[in-house]
Amino acid sequence: MELNLSEDESEDNGDMLLNLAVSAGYLDLTKELVEIRGNPNYVNINNDRTPLMEACCAGHSDIVKHLLEHGADMNAMSATKNTPLIYASAAGNVECASLLLDYGCDITIRNDNGHCALMEAASSGKAFEFCGRFTRNALKHAEKTVVIDLHETEFYSRAFQESALTLAAYKGHYDVVQYLLEKGANKYKEELHTALMEASMDGHYEVAKLLLDNGAPVNLASDSFESPLTLAACGGHPDLVRDFVHSFFCNVFG
Repeated sequence: MELNLSEDESEDNGDMLLNLAVSAGYLDLTKELVEIRGNPNYVNINNDRTPLMEACCAGHSDIVKHLLEHGADMNAMSATKNTPLIYASAAGNVECASLLLDYGCDITIRNDNGHCALMEAASSGKAFEFCGRFTRNALKHAEKTVVIDLHETEFYSRAFQESALTLAAYKGHYDVVQYLLEKGANKYKEELHTALMEASMDGHYEVAKLLLDNGAPVNLASDSFESPLTLAACGGHPDLVRDFVHSFFCNVFG
């Protein structure tokens, strides 16, 4: 049976095959298809992710390297404004992110949720090493430190009042929170307070205690009636309630 496909349909089928090869981790097939296609950049009508994005999601660093070497757009954005770096960060794929950073990708792009790649990395919490390598590599391409000057760069979402620290606290990723605090994320009382509230919601006791030890205020003037104490109480976390009350009285009465 002869298939009568238009040139556009044939090209689209080839692109779909490339996407499948990339997702499955078939490096040799990917190389052949990229050579035939002549361009690794495309967005299929049924999928808004480029081959590079797919490779970053799946963690195929060898394919990421090949696509970058052949001109893949490292700053391409999906419909939700996710980039290859954001996908790699959210999935905790360290090698893929490192390759993108070595090529000088934009680390300040934020998706529709207001998250940049560092924030997604902190939220994933899949590997403590990831945040360390991400930050060290990112510093090569940024004039300011990523963590210490968090509010003075694009690594803090003002619209969503979120940061790498608050997202890590919300997920209960102790090692990531500790790392960020060691790198200077305890500089802003408002951010510490927000992180403490996030940790209190789901009863992340060790994370909350770590934040308290680093100066997170239990009470801070705001437009909200919520506080770490009320969130811990409503969530049924008596140990946190006890520590918050103790911290409050120590601060007030010395």
